[in-house]
Amino acid sequence: MLKSGISVSIVTYNTWERTATCINSILNARSELPIEILVHDNGAERTEQVEWPSFVDVHESASNLGFGAGHNSNLRRAKYDTFLVMNPDVAIDAGTLHALWSALREDDTVAVAPRLVYPDGSEQLSVRRLPSVWTELARIIGADRQPNTMWSTLVRLPAGAVVLDVEQPAAAVLAVRTDVMRRIGGFDTSFPMYFEDVDLCARLGSTGRIVLLADHRAVHDGEGTAKHYRKATTFWIENSRRRYHRKFASGPSRPVILSAIWVSALTHFAALTAKALLRTGDERRILFAKAQGYGFALIATFAGTDDHWRKKFLKR
Repeated sequence: MLKSGISVSIVTYNTWERTATCINSILNARSELPIEILVHDNGAERTEQVEWPSFVDVHESASNLGFGAGHNSNLRRAKYDTFLVMNPDVAIDAGTLHALWSALREDDTVAVAPRLVYPDGSEQLSVRRLPSVWTELARIIGADRQPNTMWSTLVRLPAGAVVLDVEQPAAAVLAVRTDVMRRIGGFDTSFPMYFEDVDLCARLGSTGRIVLLADHRAVHDGEGTAKHYRKATTFWIENSRRRYHRKFASGPSRPVILSAIWVSALTHFAALTAKALLRTGDERRILFAKAQGYGFALIATFAGTDDHWRKKFLKR
């Protein structure tokens, strides 16, 4: 029997300093609400020995299981009725924490998220529509960045919005009913990195409402550690994009979508390689790393097993 309260789930990978800051923000925000903080550490760099309160439970994984599997491990240990997925590079206040819990008291609401802002207070485009044949076709020519159009998954929130029904809020901060999360099997662990939140929201949306509390916010760094692993990040975004559409696309649009993804990866690879050749220093290195990510994603469509690519890009 689940108790009334919040089980905060954090998965970290060699980011203990950020994780400690995140935990402290939750401790400062908890007020009278029953809470537990479940941390799954996928990293090789062991956590600092800190004397946390008894309701902070840090589990050190023997291997890097990935984002979704880490949260699923926490889900199995959760004892409260609200399961709050949080990135380690997020800070949250008491008002937002309580509002997320309260919003899930509505019978038809299964998931809820706050507005996300950068540390300087500027707004993140953290809400998206689920990908479609139109958004994947638009990516081929880079026409998918204009929010609130049929060609983009990006959603710009209307001024003055309070509570909005949405398709896919970012899982940097996402509260879900624990019983629903368990019923649908948690995160799909066939997505090692990226698109696991898109997949989750696609499944959650079939069970009830997903809402955004636009009048509450959390501070999100926005890049986390991804900027240090650009080749792997790019590879997994593209690999998981194809995996998502293989799972959900059907009918005449399926071959169109899968072809569009491959062509888009090719155009991005070519453009980044050409741009890198015109740059020097760190900028060239970063551009080449991202181009390599697209290149490996192209290769992965016809060569290599899942285990091969996980070993290559999910290192300890």
